Amino acid sequence: MLHTQESWEEVRSTSKIAAIFNQPGLRRFRCVEAAQNNFLFHVDIAQNSGDYKLWSRLILDDFSCVAELLSMPSAGTIRLSLQTPRIDNQDYKMIAIKEIVAISEGEDDIQLCLIGTDDRRYPLSYWDDEFFLEAGQSKSIWSASPQQGAP
Repeated sequence: MLHTQESWEEVRSTSKIAAIFNQPGLRRFRCVEAAQNNFLFHVDIAQNSGDYKLWSRLILDDFSCVAELLSMPSAGTIRLSLQTPRIDNQDYKMIAIKEIVAISEGEDDIQLCLIGTDDRRYPLSYWDDEFFLEAGQSKSIWSASPQQGAP
């Protein structure tokens, strides 16, 4: 859960972002408080604006929202990063994600893995009806295109 205060709301350019994502009630805030004990997903989205790209960063704490963004054809250029939880005195890490893979480990046992540019796998608990795979199979769900590069 992300927390914010009403006075932090940003009203400039909100209607443009709302139109891009087909979300008429969308609200934007200059600041949010995020718990550091969970994974956070940083989704950078670029829209072409003449000769340059206009970048926005969305910070999400729920992968189902990330999946929804990644499936939007009008989203534009997307870069995905994973912020690991902060545990005890260890700081969190930011990992650029190059691919998301669904892996079947048995009937009704499908695990989603985010594969970082460091080639490590970061497993997630997430279920989607589209992930019907036979045991031992895997399926690429999303991958960063070469022109998008790492965040």
